[in-house]
Amino acid sequence: MNNLLRSITHAGLFILGLIFSNSVEAQQFPYASAFAETKDIWNPAFTATGDEASYTMYYRQQWLGIGAKKSPRLIYAGAEFPLSDYNMSLGGAIYSDKAGPITNNSLVLNYAYKLKQLLFRRDQLAFGIKARVSQFGFDPTDEVYREGGDPLLLATRQSAIYPALGGGFSYISNNRPYNGNSFYAGLSFLQAVSTNLLIQNNDFERRTHIYGQIGTKIYNIDSYFEPSVLVNFTAPQILDILLNVKYEMDRKFWAALSYSTINDIFVQGGYIVNDIGSRDGYLRIGALGNINITSTLRGTGPGLELFISYNY
Repeated sequence: MNNLLRSITHAGLFILGLIFSNSVEAQQFPYASAFAETKDIWNPAFTATGDEASYTMYYRQQWLGIGAKKSPRLIYAGAEFPLSDYNMSLGGAIYSDKAGPITNNSLVLNYAYKLKQLLFRRDQLAFGIKARVSQFGFDPTDEVYREGGDPLLLATRQSAIYPALGGGFSYISNNRPYNGNSFYAGLSFLQAVSTNLLIQNNDFERRTHIYGQIGTKIYNIDSYFEPSVLVNFTAPQILDILLNVKYEMDRKFWAALSYSTINDIFVQGGYIVNDIGSRDGYLRIGALGNINITSTLRGTGPGLELFISYNY
């Protein structure tokens, strides 16, 4: 299970960002990319679940049809380290996310504590904490809109720093790859403790985002098949369900197909380069394309994701 449960970035689809009005009912935290391999972004209890450390770089450009300056984009770099002797893991990341007038530059720290051999010889229950410090910038000066009158669109450029805390837990029935099939599940509550955003003298509530993950890995001699589901819920009415089906040949390549209930379709694939830096070190290099089939978003064009991860 080392290949998938470690840290290839699953940083994903920062296409909504913050949407401001007098009553905010929008996703305020990145929701799921189909790169579901790095689960620690959505749940700190999945930080370095096995014995591998990793370094990750990730880039996403969404809605290419509306132009590079206007389309949402994300740049991400992270790392994960297991502390096996202490049954703990540490992780961290920095990222820059821009969507319309909103810019979010964040520093993230993850901590996970693991309890092993609870029900089975190779199972693991983990509890995690995620701390995040974000610099939110708001600059509406170059935005194009149909209707005027919103005081936010007349605001000057603003920037401020806001902290947030979240947590979660995860369970893995078999944490050793190719030693029997495995089941995993997790639940997290991100931004559970946070302060409000202050934009143009208006307070905007930052709401808790709930992520649920469940999947299984069915192993063959040198490959595995993995169906999984990721659910993203933000009260009172934002719900996104991501369905994934993936096939991977051990230390060679992978391919996957995904569908999101916001009508995004994803196709991805990647190549694995072995013996990098040491006999156990390897690179994972992947790309993903997606398109939204909703009539109102079809004209925005496709999205593109690229990542590279070094594991050892």
